[in-house]
Amino acid sequence: MYETESDNVRDSRNQIPQEVWHQFETDLPAITHRSLLRWSEHCTECALPDCYRTCELYEPRRDGKCRRFVDGMVRIDQSPGLAPYLLKIRFKRWGKLWAVGIPHLFPLQSAQRQERMDLLYSGFLATLPLPRKYKRKVTQGHYNRKKEEARNLPPDGELPSYFMLECFNPNEFSVDLTISVFPWRAPAETPFQRKVAVEPGFNRHRISGSDIFSVVPADRPLNFEIIPNDIAEGTCLIFGFMDFVRDENWRDLSICKCVVWDLDNTLWDGILVEDGPDGIRPREEVLDVIKQLDKRGIIQSVASKNDKEYALKVLEDLGIEEYFLFPQISWDPKGIAVKRIADSLNIGLDTIIFIDDSPFERAEVSDFCPDVFVLDASEARTLPDRKACQGSASSESSKRRQLYRNQQTRLDAERSFEGSYLAFLESCQIRVRIEALTPENVERAYELAQRTNQMNFSGNRYSKEELVELLENKECDTYTITCEDRHGSYGVIGLCIVNSSIPEMTDLMFSCRVQSKRVEHSLMTWLLRRYSESSSHDFFASIKLTERNAPARKVFDDFGFEVAQEGDGFQRLMFRKDKQIPDDAIIETELVT
Repeated sequence: MYETESDNVRDSRNQIPQEVWHQFETDLPAITHRSLLRWSEHCTECALPDCYRTCELYEPRRDGKCRRFVDGMVRIDQSPGLAPYLLKIRFKRWGKLWAVGIPHLFPLQSAQRQERMDLLYSGFLATLPLPRKYKRKVTQGHYNRKKEEARNLPPDGELPSYFMLECFNPNEFSVDLTISVFPWRAPAETPFQRKVAVEPGFNRHRISGSDIFSVVPADRPLNFEIIPNDIAEGTCLIFGFMDFVRDENWRDLSICKCVVWDLDNTLWDGILVEDGPDGIRPREEVLDVIKQLDKRGIIQSVASKNDKEYALKVLEDLGIEEYFLFPQISWDPKGIAVKRIADSLNIGLDTIIFIDDSPFERAEVSDFCPDVFVLDASEARTLPDRKACQGSASSESSKRRQLYRNQQTRLDAERSFEGSYLAFLESCQIRVRIEALTPENVERAYELAQRTNQMNFSGNRYSKEELVELLENKECDTYTITCEDRHGSYGVIGLCIVNSSIPEMTDLMFSCRVQSKRVEHSLMTWLLRRYSESSSHDFFASIKLTERNAPARKVFDDFGFEVAQEGDGFQRLMFRKDKQIPDDAIIETELVT
């Protein structure tokens, strides 16, 4: 919805290419609800009413307010589509789109009906045979009522899936838009901001509701701004849908462990096999994103249809080849490439973001790997701002790429090893160090608790505050586990919590980097000797049964644990005090005090 009462101007559909109309008018079938933000014409330097008298850029509209768009908000009707019209805007200096309200969601048909009624009523106001002075009062009253209604809507119990922005850029250059959200009448509070690149042609950007409302409150009136950055006077953009939605198919990414990049027209402008190395131009802002994510401990790889040696040479010349692990550069389908990367890194597909400029390739990956989070290349610059891509502040995060490089060396050594897998593990000279949780390693323990899925036996997600509280709990022994072998360090790979008064292991989680290395067997031997053999007590372990940790749970069968209790997806297992403890002799384990 927009400021229909002050701008009742229409323009022709003919200025928009047919293929762009098709994209605007393609319904997204899973969207069931949407908001009704009241967008209006505004100024980034507004200081009304004084600026009406002092600003040299002030140009009065029919209602006396400042004209910040060359022609106002020009309407282009469309049907069907999420919005009943498009807004053609030619920006003047300091012009911005502005709305105020609560992101309350209406059923889709109800929202569209309200927009049509607003158009009819504003058209009626425009034809009233009233003197200009009174017509201004009537239209201003209608606008004020819309704003007041937007501010006083009740907050939704459920957050929107995302904010969606549709825009057609008819220019031959990209335009950066800054989208800001901050509490109404509280501009000093921390705002949410996201810069999006509107490339030539049709654009559809989505910003996760959880990203926005982790910064600003969802239950208070908010200011919403869309501001173009550094554009020439009169630059034209045509906006479509600009609202929050509830999308039944939306899956928000909780944590990103790996970003998989396309190359052509994603990392660089141009197509390598057609334009050659001299004909492509690296996207410097994307290279900066790659380096930022690497510092946060987020692994990166490549899935590209290209000549492998040719493409790797270009990455080397750009100085970024080292950032990509297990790159998949071939003519195979990209869904297969992404699956290979996930298998090589031993991470879940639901922790991967895939970025590509091609709608076909994105659809193919989504179809083959539905758990992968897929983004258009135009959204690459938003990655550092996304909640899922914040990584960790632990000292180990910046080393994560090297830890995976070590893993790659291990895999190469395993392939060339002649002998059994157990013999190979023994040749690796694996060493496990167990240390008590301390204030110095809480950050890494928190990171493990948040990131670990496949080898998380309890399913718990400890906050930093909860881990700090465990340091003071006299009944709990809390350990971090570090691992290394002849190929290098794995870093801190585990967290274990034991209630020593029972004794019972309440939590055990490992990094997937040590899966199938029998590190969990080595730790279990150490725990049983410490808490059962030395004290002649049965030893218990509480576990949550999930599909993801099913392979790792086999360790309890290997040691002969029995089910003592079960229900609601949990089991309490028992190792009897009179059982013999298996000796896992291939791994050296020590407690560091």
